[in-house]
Amino acid sequence: MTVNDVTLPNITCPPNIVQDNAPGLCGAVVTYPTPIATDNCSISSVVLQSGLASSVFYPVGLTTNVWRATDPSNNTRTCSFTVRVNDVEEPTATCPPDRSVNTDPGQCIATLTINGGLALADNCGISSTSNNAPSPFPLGETVVTWTVSDPSGNTGTCTFLVTVTDAEFPQVQCPNNISTLTDLEDCAATVNFNVTASDNCGLASTDLSEQSGSAFPIGWTNIEFAATDFHGNVSTCFFQIIVNTRPEICNDFDDDCDGWVDEAEDWVALVKRFAADGAAAEEYGVSVDIDGDYAIVGSNQKNASGQSVGSAYILFRDKSGDNKWGQVIEITPPTLSPGDNFGASVAISGGVAAVGAPLFDDQFGNQGAVFLFQQNANNPAQWDFLKMLLTNDPSPADNFGASVALDGDRLLAGSPLNDQSGNNSGAAYVFYRNLGGADNWGQVVKILATTGAADDNMGVSVALDGDFAIVGANGVDGLLQNTGASYIFGRNQFGPDAWGQVAKIRANQAGQNDNFGASVGISGSWAIVGADRNDLKGADAGAAFIFYKNQNGISNSWGQRQILLDYNGQAGDRFGTAVGIDEPYAVVTAKGDNPFGVGSGRGFVYLLDGGSWVQVEQLTDGGGQANDAMGSTAAISGRNIILGAPLDNNGLNADQGAVLVYGGLCNDQIIPGGDSRDDMAMISETLVRCFPVPFSDVLNIELKGMKSSDAHLTIINAMGQVISDLHKGAIEGDMLFQWQPTQAADGLYFLRMVTGSKVVTQTIIRNR
Repeated sequence: MTVNDVTLPNITCPPNIVQDNAPGLCGAVVTYPTPIATDNCSISSVVLQSGLASSVFYPVGLTTNVWRATDPSNNTRTCSFTVRVNDVEEPTATCPPDRSVNTDPGQCIATLTINGGLALADNCGISSTSNNAPSPFPLGETVVTWTVSDPSGNTGTCTFLVTVTDAEFPQVQCPNNISTLTDLEDCAATVNFNVTASDNCGLASTDLSEQSGSAFPIGWTNIEFAATDFHGNVSTCFFQIIVNTRPEICNDFDDDCDGWVDEAEDWVALVKRFAADGAAAEEYGVSVDIDGDYAIVGSNQKNASGQSVGSAYILFRDKSGDNKWGQVIEITPPTLSPGDNFGASVAISGGVAAVGAPLFDDQFGNQGAVFLFQQNANNPAQWDFLKMLLTNDPSPADNFGASVALDGDRLLAGSPLNDQSGNNSGAAYVFYRNLGGADNWGQVVKILATTGAADDNMGVSVALDGDFAIVGANGVDGLLQNTGASYIFGRNQFGPDAWGQVAKIRANQAGQNDNFGASVGISGSWAIVGADRNDLKGADAGAAFIFYKNQNGISNSWGQRQILLDYNGQAGDRFGTAVGIDEPYAVVTAKGDNPFGVGSGRGFVYLLDGGSWVQVEQLTDGGGQANDAMGSTAAISGRNIILGAPLDNNGLNADQGAVLVYGGLCNDQIIPGGDSRDDMAMISETLVRCFPVPFSDVLNIELKGMKSSDAHLTIINAMGQVISDLHKGAIEGDMLFQWQPTQAADGLYFLRMVTGSKVVTQTIIRNR
């Protein structure tokens, strides 16, 4: 009999297991006991049928383990249990740093990508991410939150700040500078203009320093327009309103607003003249002079039989019509020689004309000579040769006659290459009309600088007025080489007619190779010296210097009173090329200036106004061209000025040369308002002094020698605006006033004193 074991074994599994994941892992090691099996006979095996063994890594999720028990008769029974590993670990999110960005151009928002810099991590991986960022970002601060989820539904978050800033400045638009003339019969101009502003986020305010449609004073008014947005960004733009005075016309109104009606300070071009028989390269106008109704013009390259020997021409004010300054006669000496340079210098006074020929050969080559001509008493249009003047001590290459000046019965001539004080040290000679006989014009004295030295070139320029003479020496060395100097000589200094040296005058603002002394002038108590290579306004821009006889109250000190500059000057203008003075007027030229092309040339007219020389006019050639060199020479007599343009082209005649004559605009007044020359002389001697200049807190204003009158003293700024009334009422003798400004800014001001029809101005500078 066979007995079969049909009884199944029993097996008991452990209970279901639930366990959290190990930190940082997507699962955990799970340990459980081996299931227990029993059988009626015995157990042959207990094995894991499916699932994972104990003490091994279980992934997150549910794992079912099935165990099987077998007895020797192969009866089997199974049991099972589950192992659940839960993912309880939250994802980590690391946001990028806080961000600060500007608004998009022209917008009040910002468009940006925020993913950059975001870091995500999870033990079981990331299933999804999201954020609350707007698109685009508004102005201001936005907190952005990133949310990240893992497959088990665990979530993590991080936040960062996005700041959108309005850094865009408002857009402002100003017009270009506006240049206009004063309104008719007014010393201001009503000006309309338009300014605009816009901003990406809107404007909070705008501010305009002067309103459109306002009346603007003469000069430069700076206009500032500012726009501010709601976030404090400010943009500004600037422009100038430039109000120029109208040209003075004869209309009984002060068109140019200088205090005088139809005054003589406005000058007009009367005529441009060429030599009647001129030809190319004759350089007519290389020298000029004027006296009353007559003028003389040199043409030292004038050709005769194809040889350059020179010539001179007499002009008369009313020849060919009123103020037409037509040619009366061409004058030449009895004999001419090639290369004499006759006409290199000219002078005219009281019916006598002098013409220098510095390369004239007599005993020696180029010793030089001066030729005199006299107006015929019976035929005023005829000028007869009178005499040739030579020095008492001629020597080779003296260049006597390189410069010449006449004043009544006295003549002064320069000899810049004379060697008495050293090679080319220079000298000058004085002649009197009736010395040695009627109309003999004998030499009185040879004058030398007390400090003369080689290459001084004393005598390169000369001028004569009454008992005083001035002689230029542009080669004098000072602290720097060739700074130049000039010398004042007095007729009775050191003895009767000794013409001794009174003063050596030099510029306070001297530089190397300034050419100071290349041109000189003297009239009354005033002297003027040109330094056309002075560099204050640029290389060779040039300057001129005014000297006063009794400067600082010191008799015959001839100290520097004022420097004249073209305030719009530029390098190469050569301001100071030629100068002339006939108190109260002076003229300074700049042959390199460029009103009509480089080197076309320009002149400047100055008026003595209360002790200061004020520019009142500019002289140009309306038909000028480049390289005319107008202003190479200049002369003034009363209310007439003549300027030479020796390189002017007349048609196809290159460098034939020309002269231009200028006169007063409305009438023949010598002084505005009908004042006489004597009256102006009285005013000139009156000292109006402001000190110290520059000043800081208190300006002293000293008046000396005033005749009893009513006066109005004001302080005006550079725009012509009155900023302080100092005095209005009676004034007499010596008086002292003070200006103590409290709110006036540093800068340029003017003292203006009005007495009757006269206006006196003084320049003031405040510098704290």
